[in-house]
Amino acid sequence: MPIDTSAISGQTVCVTGAGGFIASWLVKLLLEKGYTVRGTVRNPDDQKNAHLTNLQGAKDRLSLFTSGRYICVESMLHRGELVDILAHFFPQYPLPTKCSDEVNPRKKPYKYTVEKLMSLGMEFTPIQQCIYETVKSLQEKGHLPLPSQIQH
Repeated sequence: MPIDTSAISGQTVCVTGAGGFIASWLVKLLLEKGYTVRGTVRNPDDQKNAHLTNLQGAKDRLSLFTSGRYICVESMLHRGELVDILAHFFPQYPLPTKCSDEVNPRKKPYKYTVEKLMSLGMEFTPIQQCIYETVKSLQEKGHLPLPSQIQH
């Protein structure tokens, strides 16, 4: 029995890792069904992706984009600074006041050049907020005990 694809024709889907073995078969199937496919690959111009660009319907309904395997940061923290931030937000947790192997003075932190990323519209979440939200998420998911559950 043939499948009626009129309801899905023109709809857009994203396939991450589109150049991979399983994902490339999925891209093929989606194109055959009439979907427009946005696929992420490591390098869209790489000849390894020719099997995707040669698929029926790919010329009109397939776009390949660079995959996002990058972490963009504004600055780098020393592990002692991480402990300081954690102690500030979560004083009820038993945290060390100094890293055990910290015998030399901390080096001046370096800052990354982020102007280009910001000019493209990227916004950076302050590291303190990221750390706070990460701990709260770990607490909510039960991966980190709540302060009231800690035995002193």
